[in-house]
Amino acid sequence: MAMLTDIAAYLRTHRQVTLTDLANRFHTTPDGMRGMLEHYQRKGRVAKHTYTGACSVGCGKCNGEDVEVYDWVGP
Repeated sequence: MAMLTDIAAYLRTHRQVTLTDLANRFHTTPDGMRGMLEHYQRKGRVAKHTYTGACSVGCGKCNGEDVEVYDWVGP
């Protein structure tokens, strides 16, 4: 349960984070992180967005792949 609390705190601080960033930050796989994020999605505290293709930042990290982004929308 401590990891879920840490994820919530990280999202509250950063407001919007990619799945890859979250998985790397918490040393887990993207699939494992999705499972934990679903907990907060069910509670209405996290919203998932998928961006297809390259984002507007242009850093090249996503290589034009779909990017999952999670926003903290809870209190």
